[in-house]
Amino acid sequence: MNMFARRTLDALGWHHSEAAAAHMAQPDGREPLVELIDVWCRQIDAATTHGTKSVDSLTQVFAQIERQLAEAIDMTQSAAQAMGGTGGGIGGAAEQARHRLEHVIGLIEGAVSANHQLFDAVTEAVQAVRELNETAASVEKISQMTTLLSINARIEAARAGEAGQGFSVVADEVRRLAAQSRQESQTIMARVARIESVIQDTASKAEALRKRDTELIEQSRQDMVQILDELNAPVQGVMDAADALCQIGQSTRMSVSDALVQFQFMDRIGQRLAHVHSSLALLGQELHTDWPQAHQVAELDRQLLASYTMQEEKRTHRNEPEPADDNDGLVMF
Repeated sequence: MNMFARRTLDALGWHHSEAAAAHMAQPDGREPLVELIDVWCRQIDAATTHGTKSVDSLTQVFAQIERQLAEAIDMTQSAAQAMGGTGGGIGGAAEQARHRLEHVIGLIEGAVSANHQLFDAVTEAVQAVRELNETAASVEKISQMTTLLSINARIEAARAGEAGQGFSVVADEVRRLAAQSRQESQTIMARVARIESVIQDTASKAEALRKRDTELIEQSRQDMVQILDELNAPVQGVMDAADALCQIGQSTRMSVSDALVQFQFMDRIGQRLAHVHSSLALLGQELHTDWPQAHQVAELDRQLLASYTMQEEKRTHRNEPEPADDNDGLVMF
């Protein structure tokens, strides 16, 4: 018999008196009452223990929720800072990237257009040089043939004597024209040489321009890659944050669901205490009229056991151990 039972009996004012002696002939209900009081104590202790465990579990659950929300807020703030705050954002980054890409594309198009024009000019110049070379070669050949012809004509005029003096004048004139033609051909060749020099210089510049265009295109590609990386960084940050928030939100929902289940401990404790209260009320009615007999106490015990709605109440009543795989005897209402 525990102290609570003893004190309860003392509070009931039980003394060896004449009234008690009158009941000696009948079975004494004190011992069954003590056992019933022990059951009440176990029920109250079990309810208290269960409430404490549930509150501790709720504390841990909501602490985890708070930590997860803090992590989500930190990640969101970091992503916002990476995006440039409220004045930036994905839209601003995309607009800046678009302008830079348009500028790069314009540079590439301009370089390609200038390169095409330059090569067209070089092609025309090469063709002109070829034509001039052909013309100069023809003039040179004609001047050589004309010189030979004038020499032959002068020889024939010398053989003819006075009759060939006219031919001699013509031969001299032809030779003079041949010399002039040779001089003109040399002038043409000199000009062609200058043109060739210009073309060579132009070709060198074209090669330098092509090299510069290659470098420009490569730089443009690097700029585009950098632009895309800069644009992708905040977007990726937002996506990562969104994924993290989704995962944390799912975990938080599960935690809240568990918390809602744990909150049912209030109903379970209320049921236990209500059953004990009803049993105590019945005992009070019995004690109000007379000291209960053994069969009356047994009936109170039976009624209390029958009033239970949860298996854990019945196990506690019988002082049975909790099963290892028991889910706290949860009953959903």
